[in-house]
Amino acid sequence: MLLQDMLTMQQHVYTCLDSSACYEIFTESLLCSSRLENIHLAGQMMHCSGPSVDLPAAVTNKGGAQYRVRYGRSIDLVLAASREYFNSSTNLTDSCMDLARCCLQLITDRPAAIQEELDLIQALGCLEEFGVKILPLQVRLCSDRISLIKECVSQSPTCYKQSAKLLGLAELLRVAGEDPEERRGQVLILLVEQALHVHDYKAASTYCQELMAAGYPESWAVCSQLGQSEGYQDLATRQELMAFALTHCPPSSIELLLAASSALQTEASDHKYSKSWCEDGSASGSSSADLLHWTTATTMKVLSNTTTTTKAMLQAVSDGQWWKKSLAYLRPLQVPVESFAEVLLRTGKLAVAKTEVFPTT
Repeated sequence: MLLQDMLTMQQHVYTCLDSSACYEIFTESLLCSSRLENIHLAGQMMHCSGPSVDLPAAVTNKGGAQYRVRYGRSIDLVLAASREYFNSSTNLTDSCMDLARCCLQLITDRPAAIQEELDLIQALGCLEEFGVKILPLQVRLCSDRISLIKECVSQSPTCYKQSAKLLGLAELLRVAGEDPEERRGQVLILLVEQALHVHDYKAASTYCQELMAAGYPESWAVCSQLGQSEGYQDLATRQELMAFALTHCPPSSIELLLAASSALQTEASDHKYSKSWCEDGSASGSSSADLLHWTTATTMKVLSNTTTTTKAMLQAVSDGQWWKKSLAYLRPLQVPVESFAEVLLRTGKLAVAKTEVFPTT
């Protein structure tokens, strides 16, 4: 057996080395062998949980050495091997990623360092779901992890609606380190910006309300953007957003925000006055509703009759025969030539004339 040969050489040749070094070297070689069965065998050579007791090297169980590597050193060996596999992987489905996961799962109580590596592997799957194509090594070396969340939003513009999933991804990536409030604030700001970009004011308002409730000061900029968005009709909420922005903004932005807040307050007052006036007008006008209805009906009837008459007139005017008949009335009267006697007879004057001209004897 290789381990036994190493121990023999240590006892007779390399006496300056401690026997524990032999166990560590042997365990490390098993972990880095790229074979799952050897990795599982390495688990039998280590203390895999904190409460276990470090047994001396001479203790055996049916001829096999048990728990030869101390717990702290076991974690170091597992982390080194798993990171090597992780960094050499091309994607989540790479066989090396399975080896990395297998190494990490040897430590059963999962301390923080082990859990962080497992979370990083899980984060790769979430990034792929959002359409982010990136090498595992690039994810590890990314110092600004919030940029990975930005890339998710860029690749999937509607993912701003999946706040829980993005916040979970940010936790897996350890955005903002171990500060959950800072992490949540940074992610929600990204979601507000994307919601404003697509004019989803309802979603933007929901996220801004969360930011204001948490008192996250860095969100003053997105709160002021939503507060000044004319497309967002909730004037009361917009005033709250502007008040929060004024409270947390830097001194250089106070003047501009004050002007915007004043204009918004004036708009809100005008809206409130107009609404009150409309309500009063509707109350006083309810008593004359019947009269208004009758007047409207009568007006519509008159307009209908006028329309019918006008239509008939236009149809008549457009008729050529109508013009001929009308022009006949405009011609001068033609009086026929008559004799003087005919005129007198027609007018009843002839009898009188005869009496005067030819008197009876």
